[in-house]
Amino acid sequence: MQNSKKVVSELNSAVQKFNQTMRSVGSGRPDAQSAADCFNRLVAAITDIDKRLLALEEAQEAKQPS
Repeated sequence: MQNSKKVVSELNSAVQKFNQTMRSVGSGRPDAQSAADCFNRLVAAITDIDKRLLALEEAQEAKQPS
């Protein structure tokens, strides 16, 4: 199965937001919105991965003879 462009995009976005969060913490000015955005991007990626796994499981079950 090919990588999902959506998952890759969400993970890349999460990494960018995490880096932004870490820079803000290092500067003494925590950026709560960046931290929340990072978490939300990770949840979106995990949700997409879960949907893909479910589709694979359903396809596998449909192929198995009864």
